[in-house]
Amino acid sequence: MSYKRTLRGVDFLIENELDLAKDEYGETFASMHEGAAVLFEEVQEAQDEDGSIDNLIPVFWEAVKNEDSKRALMFAEDIASHAERLACEAIQVAAMALKFTDTVEEGEDK
Repeated sequence: MSYKRTLRGVDFLIENELDLAKDEYGETFASMHEGAAVLFEEVQEAQDEDGSIDNLIPVFWEAVKNEDSKRALMFAEDIASHAERLACEAIQVAAMALKFTDTVEEGEDK
């Protein structure tokens, strides 16, 4: 896998998420406090998905060690699902962090 190509795709997704958020909720946050609250919420959601993966890894590994392919497959599918949601949440974290920077920079220009 090409990391640089993946990074370009992620950058595109972040910009797209930022554009969608700005279209729906405005170019900037009403205040730094609002921006921080939204950013914290997105971070918490990402941490929740990460925690779910952390919880699945030991039972996945146990199934692999026991050569229980049915359970290993089930846990691998669950890990993939949580990783996908984690990626989406991470994109939202990045987009909201950028919107926060836009908010602060616009406030400094006033």
